[in-house]
Amino acid sequence: MEAVTEDPAPAVITVNGSERILNGSWDREREFSRGDITDLLKEGENEIVRKIHFHQSEAVYYALYGEGVTETLKNCLSYDTEIEPVYLAGDFGVSVKECVKGQKDGVLLGSGFCVVTRPDEVSELVTGGYPFFAGKMRLHREVDLEDTEAVLRFTGRFQAAKVFVNGSEAGDLIFDNELDISGYTRKGRNDIDLVLTVSNRNLFGPHHMLRDEEPVSVGPYSFDLPDTWTDGMSPDYRESYSFVQVPIK
Repeated sequence: MEAVTEDPAPAVITVNGSERILNGSWDREREFSRGDITDLLKEGENEIVRKIHFHQSEAVYYALYGEGVTETLKNCLSYDTEIEPVYLAGDFGVSVKECVKGQKDGVLLGSGFCVVTRPDEVSELVTGGYPFFAGKMRLHREVDLEDTEAVLRFTGRFQAAKVFVNGSEAGDLIFDNELDISGYTRKGRNDIDLVLTVSNRNLFGPHHMLRDEEPVSVGPYSFDLPDTWTDGMSPDYRESYSFVQVPIK
């Protein structure tokens, strides 16, 4: 398992009391640093601590709370320090202890997460071991055909999929969920592979949203809890995470 954090390398974290320097780069974002932490982990509960020197200039506070501040100045606001999470990356799955349907179709509310062995078969990402998955996933299935005239229909929720039939690239699914694969099939057994591209929706949130909000699409304002905090608590804060279902059909 690797730890990834949005800091230029080297970055320092502490895993179960032991310091680890993250001095590698991440292929997704060059401003991220990464490092192997496998030897510092243990079965059961683990603690990862990332310390930062928090500082904001007076210009930040003026843009946020000053009198007579224009919308143009707010739009140009740049923070000196941003609080970012530590991501875990590796060949593993994540189980969801408690998962219930939300009020909106296709939304799941989950809590209680545990790193587990990576599942080899999956029919839905959130409940099938990949609740925070984003990126590319290769799916494989063998099918027997009596006729070489065939149309592949993939009805799962996805952003794009590249289709391979018997080792040959047959096309892409982007704006439609059907693809004619007749020119690549044969009678008998066929190997179908889909390289599925899934967005960052479940990786980045919205987590801990307002109780009555379950947006399918999210943006910066999805993570605000404006005017709800009193003495460090918010009555509208929801402990569970909000996921969009990603069925594989």
